[in-house]
Amino acid sequence: MANGDVLKSTLEVKVKDDVFEFRIPNIHDEIKVGIRAKDLRRSLDDNWNTFDQGLDGEAMLELRACACMEILLVKSTARWPWTEENGKVQVLSGKFPAENFNDVILAYQGFQEALSTFRDKRVAP
Repeated sequence: MANGDVLKSTLEVKVKDDVFEFRIPNIHDEIKVGIRAKDLRRSLDDNWNTFDQGLDGEAMLELRACACMEILLVKSTARWPWTEENGKVQVLSGKFPAENFNDVILAYQGFQEALSTFRDKRVAP
């Protein structure tokens, strides 16, 4: 493991010409992402009974990607993820432009790959 990795707190992901910087999640952050994904699901489906039955893998990935961006994105060169609401700049996935759908998925997948690589380096042989 490189010395700089010990102090690393964020991971960068490049998508097209943009860079997305995500906070490296601790266990509570991972739980927050899961809770946010469930909250998003609840907000989109009034009939949801809190079970993931009937939800395909793609929709689960999309929910998780949105939640991850809302909870862990700290900055980006792209302006589209950010919304100013009530005097506060934040990431609100419901406000993402339709044309950036693929960018959300690619940023999430790139983050997951970078996170896996980061964590694998920390596992003792």
